[in-house]
Amino acid sequence: MKKKKRNKGPRSLKIQKELDRILSGLSGTVDYTFDHQRSEEPLFSPRVLSVAGNRELFNSLALRDYHYLRNLPILAAERILPLLLPQSVWGRARNGHGMFCDEQGRPLVFADATFDHVITGIGNEDLGIHGLEVKRLRQRLLDNLEKFLLGCLETERAAFGPPDDEAGNPLGVKFLDGVSLDTSAFLKGFALGVMMDNWRCRQQAAKHFRVTLSGQPLVLGGGESLLVDYDRFIQVGLTEEQAADEASSAETLGKLRELRVIVPDRDSTLKRRPVGVYFRRMIGPGISDDAAIVYLGKTYGVDALYGCFVADAADTYDKYLADYVEGGTDEKLLQTLRKRLGSRGKSLADDQEVRRMIYFSAKANDPPIDVSSSHRRLIQVEPGSKKPTLLNHLTYVDGGEPARIPMGYNRYDSDKFYAAIAQRAEILRLGW
Repeated sequence: MKKKKRNKGPRSLKIQKELDRILSGLSGTVDYTFDHQRSEEPLFSPRVLSVAGNRELFNSLALRDYHYLRNLPILAAERILPLLLPQSVWGRARNGHGMFCDEQGRPLVFADATFDHVITGIGNEDLGIHGLEVKRLRQRLLDNLEKFLLGCLETERAAFGPPDDEAGNPLGVKFLDGVSLDTSAFLKGFALGVMMDNWRCRQQAAKHFRVTLSGQPLVLGGGESLLVDYDRFIQVGLTEEQAADEASSAETLGKLRELRVIVPDRDSTLKRRPVGVYFRRMIGPGISDDAAIVYLGKTYGVDALYGCFVADAADTYDKYLADYVEGGTDEKLLQTLRKRLGSRGKSLADDQEVRRMIYFSAKANDPPIDVSSSHRRLIQVEPGSKKPTLLNHLTYVDGGEPARIPMGYNRYDSDKFYAAIAQRAEILRLGW
């Protein structure tokens, strides 16, 4: 049976020319056009599409977006890119960012897109690995990270290896090669980085401080990762977008548990492994990871900064795994460390330290900070810099002058970010 030839009409040729232009960036200037809000985007209302009704279009856009991201200066080992970048494609598909636009620049939003849809759209050949391997390899990455963290407990200083060393550098980040850290400070930063995402800790911080630095009511959002029987999750009419956007009360979650939509860890009656789904518990803006990283670096030292960075990475890879755990793998890692430390485990991060970090890093505090870099952006070199975003933050923490860069998809001015950080520290009399 002969294969049906692909359409080589004007649209296909235009896409191919666009791909050729992007790929040419490998030997020249990096093209950041589709990694930030384009000038024409605000002119159009997003067009909402479904993956099911537009499968061919979605697949072609996912593939284009993946190839585009691979050409950006992301400082990670080659083995990491097919594990990390599909997650960026997934987020961009759901928000109409990057290559997810039509020929006029109108954002195309695929609100029902899943990580699996993205993996299928990119395809095994372009991923360089079989799509079914992505979950397993991301799981292995986190398993290796757990071994690395536990190994840190055996020494006063933790050292990262080369990016291709899965045991010595589980995250495969190039600039971690050779970095040596004080274990105590590194693990404190890791613990605080994990706890800042805990919605109960955020709730406690909001109740404790009540108002922002300008005296306005303090609003903090947050949620938690719970295990669901995905078939039943769909059957009751829920979507991941709905769970993430609409606050779920304790009563609502209780009913979902009664219906066995939300299931406990180790449920042997399920036909398929449960899936981790994020349920929002509090409506409102969250935490700026960038602000938290700088705060920890200034408060506890550079070693703690790296610990927070590693915690954020663990939270990133937790979104698509072979084995999900309730509360997220990052919290599981912290619980494992505390259990191994015994009575000393509580010293990793006490309640007051957690509250202060959350308060300082809250996006809605004053001055407001409307940016939170993803793990991918923290290890990516942005225009105007020769260093990735995380090392720009490190320069600021060390008292140097970081490069002025556009941060995040909304291109938040880094000078404005550091000025807001400095103003918050001054009001709180932190002595920076």
